[in-house]
Amino acid sequence: MRLVYWLAALVVALAVALFAANNGERVQVILWPFRTLETPVYLLALLALLLGFLMGALIAWASGRHRRHEVRRRGRRIESLERDLGPVIFDTANQQETRDRIKRWRQRAEELRTAADQFREPSAQEPLRRAAGSYDQMADFAEVLLDRKPMPPAERVG
Repeated sequence: MRLVYWLAALVVALAVALFAANNGERVQVILWPFRTLETPVYLLALLALLLGFLMGALIAWASGRHRRHEVRRRGRRIESLERDLGPVIFDTANQQETRDRIKRWRQRAEELRTAADQFREPSAQEPLRRAAGSYDQMADFAEVLLDRKPMPPAERVG
């Protein structure tokens, strides 16, 4: 991928150099009411391209503010949920309630993965996928605790 990037950069640099070499004539630019400049045509054209690029980048950045705000809001919500879950203690006496909790965690993990797929940016997807993974890990841990058979008294350490 880097090779493609550098090849594209080389092609653009060559195009700019050829353009500059073929358009070296000087033109007079009147910046009324300030002053008059005499500059090569290629410099004027390249400055206009640069200004257009910067304006486009600024507009694109400004139009993405709602999405960035939503990503930050969801990230804070995920962190809050992760803190609230904390260490969960399972009572094997009430296994059905624990199995229902596991099922809800699996559903929530799937909801978070579906929400993550709605975003194009990996930086927006990553917190949601991380939270989904946390729900899956908790469900896996709970299943291990439920399925674990108690150790015989002779094997217990303590």
